[in-house]
Amino acid sequence: MKDPGTVRRAALDTLKAWMRGRGETKATLDGRKVSLVETRRFSVDHRRLNEMLDPEARRRIVSETVSEHVRVT
Repeated sequence: MKDPGTVRRAALDTLKAWMRGRGETKATLDGRKVSLVETRRFSVDHRRLNEMLDPEARRRIVSETVSEHVRVT
């Protein structure tokens, strides 16, 4: 028996490829609205950034924040 998560991912990948092939970002399938959503994320190479900044500039730009959350498993 196949893992349901694997089957779901394969179906979504197929749907994504179909929508891209048609050049559409929205579709209606079996009465359900489907949207192809693009999300951009940026990452920073902090080691290289710190090498580029002098200590005073780094103190003005970089601030530390601490957050807490509860995880229940």
